[in-house]
Amino acid sequence: MNHCKTLNRTAPRRHAWWPAWLAVLLLTSGLARADIAAQREVFSRARQAQSHGDFVQARRLSATLGDYPLRAYLEYEDLRQRLAVAPDEQMKAFIKRHRDGYLGEHLRTAWLRELARKARWSMFLDVYRPQDDIALQCQALSARLQQEPAQTVLPDVITRWQAGGGRGSACQQPFARLYASGLLSDAQLWERAAAAMENGDVSAAKDVASHFNTAHYRSLFSLWLRAVSAPLTLLRSADIDDSGEGRRVALHALARLARQDVDGARAAWQAMSQRLTFDERERGRAARSIALAAASSNHAARIALLDAVPAAAVDVDVQRYQLREGVALMAWQELARWTQLPPQIPDESLRWRYWHARAVGEIGRREESMQLLRELATERDYYGFLAADRAGLEYQFREAPIAATRAELDALGARAGLIRSREFERVSLPQHAAREWNFEMKQLTPRQLEVAAVLASQWGRPERAIFALGMANAYDDLEIRFPLLYTELARKHAARRNLDVARVMAIIRSESAFNASARSPVGALGLMQLMPQTARETARSAGVRFDNPKALLEAGTNIALGTTYLAQMLARYDGNFAMAAAAYNAGPGRVRQWQGAQCVPSERWIEAIPFTETRGYVRRALFYAAIYQRRLKLPIMKLNQVMPAIPARDGSAAQGCAS
Repeated sequence: MNHCKTLNRTAPRRHAWWPAWLAVLLLTSGLARADIAAQREVFSRARQAQSHGDFVQARRLSATLGDYPLRAYLEYEDLRQRLAVAPDEQMKAFIKRHRDGYLGEHLRTAWLRELARKARWSMFLDVYRPQDDIALQCQALSARLQQEPAQTVLPDVITRWQAGGGRGSACQQPFARLYASGLLSDAQLWERAAAAMENGDVSAAKDVASHFNTAHYRSLFSLWLRAVSAPLTLLRSADIDDSGEGRRVALHALARLARQDVDGARAAWQAMSQRLTFDERERGRAARSIALAAASSNHAARIALLDAVPAAAVDVDVQRYQLREGVALMAWQELARWTQLPPQIPDESLRWRYWHARAVGEIGRREESMQLLRELATERDYYGFLAADRAGLEYQFREAPIAATRAELDALGARAGLIRSREFERVSLPQHAAREWNFEMKQLTPRQLEVAAVLASQWGRPERAIFALGMANAYDDLEIRFPLLYTELARKHAARRNLDVARVMAIIRSESAFNASARSPVGALGLMQLMPQTARETARSAGVRFDNPKALLEAGTNIALGTTYLAQMLARYDGNFAMAAAAYNAGPGRVRQWQGAQCVPSERWIEAIPFTETRGYVRRALFYAAIYQRRLKLPIMKLNQVMPAIPARDGSAAQGCAS
């Protein structure tokens, strides 16, 4: 539909200037469009010349681009390709001009590697800024050792050495100077070797241990190697002395043995703890090692062993198993006690609160449980919705759109990196656009990230808007977080396959955040992230022609095949969306493995999914579907209405499952 008003030739004279004004405006904008189109054409030709190694032609074309935003990229690429021969002043000038931006900082990093290769240490230090790359950190130390007195540099070398990870050739020279300096005591060497052993890096530990000065530490390290190769034999021997270092070796051997044989480790610990004087912290470490091994191997005593871990030794790993196993085995007494401790699991405090409320209710503290559920029901979250269902309350959505001013949007959009990102999109270079965008996001304040989300939404990049809000921990703008894109396609294909359109939108939101060109590291493509092989099989079963995987990057094809596959999964699991979502993410074979010998309520089954990614995916799919029902103005289906119990693996009906 054309929304432009037709000019009325018979209008009063006071409007007679409108046609002339519009003509000027249209002529000006037309010239601007022609100019930018010409610049994009020149840019494309310059890139092509660079790709063929014709940098003279590329520079000639670049010189005609004036203030075109991507001209800087051509200069960057020219310099990056000529790192070995480009004049120093030209390199430094570009880096200075684009410092704190993607182009300047990435050229700096590339040039630093070239300067290190040539051992141009003075220039290296002149250009250097702190780097994440360990090799460059070590090369900076080598450069300083060339330029400064060793006594001023070696303390920083010790810091880098103690941090670990510096096993490449770049770190050999500064570390060799450190070892030769005599500044490291055997106690320091032991601590570094022990840390490497506990991280599973035996080779690095051996390298450090080769510098021990005393027979005592060399003997201790030999014991540690035996702890790796034959932990039970070592623990049964009398070779471990009752020192802090000896007990550390013993605890490592115990942890390795527990992963092989939980009962053998328990017996070895009982005997060893009578012989050696372990302190409370060390006893906690032993209890933790045995409990984690028991939980990961489904040992019959895993609840008791998880319960035996002292509070001071409970960490994220212990809490994850306590929650998962406590829910799966309905160990309500223990779960109520465990969840009294503050949660250490990142971003899962609501999960922690929900199961604490459930556990205290199951052990008879009904009034307390209901109060906790009512408090949790105010949260817009999967667990908030589960709590609302149990408390008989309505879901709380608490929408709060971000109010970004025109000035804020203009200021952010004027950043050079974002201008380049926008222009890269327009010339169909999405990877370059993403690099510029992501680099800029790391430089922004939380408020700027909120504004960036609004900007990305206006630019038609919903996935960037969603991720910007995540970086800002800003979750209340549901219009940006849950966009209504590709809705008509989703409606059409959902209707054809008898699917709830909100569930289709929830899967798209979970899979690609509405990025039609999304490609996963394992090769899944498009809005509903289909693997090409899955798409072929789905198309064949549906009688649909599918010849080229690139077709999955087209929204219509992707949603047609994605909804077909989702419908197949729902049919396979008798309409159980939780199981279908798990199969969509991890495959039907995995879902069958996760079904038990008896039926189980969905909310407990979801908690027992061993894959963190899939467990979160299923929760999001259920939660997002409710959000999209609201966004699409559809009746909101309560979670307790759409989460039927999970049948047993043998297919027996999921009737009468304990909640």
